[in-house]
Amino acid sequence: MLNIILILILGLLVTFFAIQNSAIVTIKLGNYSFDQVPQYLVIILSLILGFLISWLLSLVDFISSWFKIFGKDRKINESKIIVTDLKNKIHELEIENVQLKERIKTAPFKGPTHQV
Repeated sequence: MLNIILILILGLLVTFFAIQNSAIVTIKLGNYSFDQVPQYLVIILSLILGFLISWLLSLVDFISSWFKIFGKDRKINESKIIVTDLKNKIHELEIENVQLKERIKTAPFKGPTHQV
């Protein structure tokens, strides 16, 4: 319901704008000439063209940002894999360290041997 009300208000504003700017103008683009074009149509089309250009530029910026983020996400994932590998290596070394400590505790002590 709110959308319908906003569309009606916008339509009334465009109609009022068109009535106030109904003068006929001639548009010249290089060798081409457009005669008897209502001034409000020139203004509204210029506004729409500006919106489209702005939207295209923001779309290009969005795509560029997306590629940057995608690249960083890939690097983060690669770093996570490296961290996981390093954690596994640490765990293996801790197990080896415990095994070596057990071997030292259970091994008989041999004092220094003197050879004469």
